[in-house]
Amino acid sequence: AGKSGESRLVKYLLGTAQPKMPVGGSLKTTEIDLIKRWIDQGARIDPSLPDTVAPPPIAMPMLDVSAPVHSLLFSPDSKSLVVGTYQQVLFFNMANRTLEKVWTGHADAVRALTFTKDGKRLVAGGGTPGSAGEIRVLNLETGKTEMTLGEHSDIVNSVVVTPNNKKLLSASTDRSIRIWDFTNGKLLSTMRDHADAVFSISLTPDGKYLTSSSADRSVKVWDVEAARR
Repeated sequence: AGKSGESRLVKYLLGTAQPKMPVGGSLKTTEIDLIKRWIDQGARIDPSLPDTVAPPPIAMPMLDVSAPVHSLLFSPDSKSLVVGTYQQVLFFNMANRTLEKVWTGHADAVRALTFTKDGKRLVAGGGTPGSAGEIRVLNLETGKTEMTLGEHSDIVNSVVVTPNNKKLLSASTDRSIRIWDFTNGKLLSTMRDHADAVFSISLTPDGKYLTSSSADRSVKVWDVEAARR
């Protein structure tokens, strides 16, 4: 500051230091003179913004999570943030950003989360890569694991529940989409038409159709009742 002749910035702009900046072009002499004058005057920062200008929004402080985060989901009432990590699901209170409870016992990373429409149960998908998929259902009223499903031969990447809570659908790296009876955990159908891992699935609001996306670079639409593409 105060010595534009010694400024590395000015030397790059003039080409006396390499590489000449900006790459692929140059500033006008008047523009370089303006920068030199600013440096000679002390390289002062701009004054504070006037009070009439609203400050930018401040992001919420980060939550303390020790393992990589694979999935996130707000509770239906927006009071809790549910975080899927390695072998655990964490429940954070959003009012004070404190950890309220932990759901343990998962085989590996929890890669998918979804609530039932009534908010009474939470479904988590995951499993052991290259070995077995896992789906677990937590009853939020009792705090106990209500159901564990494991027909997939690779990790479960996405899970959804139909609006009437009658069916659970899961997508896996094993290239399949499976439909389960959500009342008893029985496997109803297996849909196979993707040539690679199925990463995500989404239901239409009425639960009639399912869309799926895959590593095979396709998005497909399925009739849930007929269990066919």
